Amino acid sequence: MTTLTPDIFWGFFADFVRYHAPDAEEPCKQLQTWAVLKNLETNLNDPALGMTIRDKDRGHFYSRAWAMANYNPNRIECKKPLLVASILDIQITRINASTKEIKYNFDLAAFDVLRSPKGKSGPCESRTEIDIFQDCNRFIGQAFDFLDTIQKADIGGETVWKPEGLLNYWVAQAVIGGYTTNEQATRQFRHNWKQQTKQARALPWRGGLDGLFGVYVPDLSFTLIDCDQLELDFSQEYTTAINERE
Repeated sequence: MTTLTPDIFWGFFADFVRYHAPDAEEPCKQLQTWAVLKNLETNLNDPALGMTIRDKDRGHFYSRAWAMANYNPNRIECKKPLLVASILDIQITRINASTKEIKYNFDLAAFDVLRSPKGKSGPCESRTEIDIFQDCNRFIGQAFDFLDTIQKADIGGETVWKPEGLLNYWVAQAVIGGYTTNEQATRQFRHNWKQQTKQARALPWRGGLDGLFGVYVPDLSFTLIDCDQLELDFSQEYTTAINERE
């Protein structure tokens, strides 16, 4: 049975950006990049956000531009708007000798650049700071709604965590024959996520060194239960005799 892991959880946001619908009239209203920032000093204008080929197909990173370049290792680049998370801390609570509760606390933010009108400006070039705040706030709200559709499902004996819409699309396209939902795990995940986001605060982000505008939501978290058993190898022998006096 596949339990929820950090990579699976971050992958929900990667899927949200991957399947975010395009807007032909206003391209700036489609998210382009998702990333869990590797440190709080990450340059948000870095073309690759500090990512490398190792970050391909990982839940903590998705770039539409890089995907369209067939994940060429020499063309790791990110476009805006961005959806990013910053891990603030990780809290570990020991439940018993073999079980720990691990809580990841993070901020979630959406950013875009304020573009300068050139000649006859289009919808994206004519936006103001307030317009970007509104667009980025909409991105955050959509991300929250998207995670409310996540299901833990069984597909032919394989357990996956995926959005309900994608599972139904796979069925309609005959990619899979069907799926069975784990109702208890799905209900618990959605309940926990909805409880902490129903009164979320979106705070404005104004300019700064990176020249970006948007909003960020502080004090979000997700909790995992770690039941891994500690295994040690006591069969290794000392290469030299133990000096009892020492």
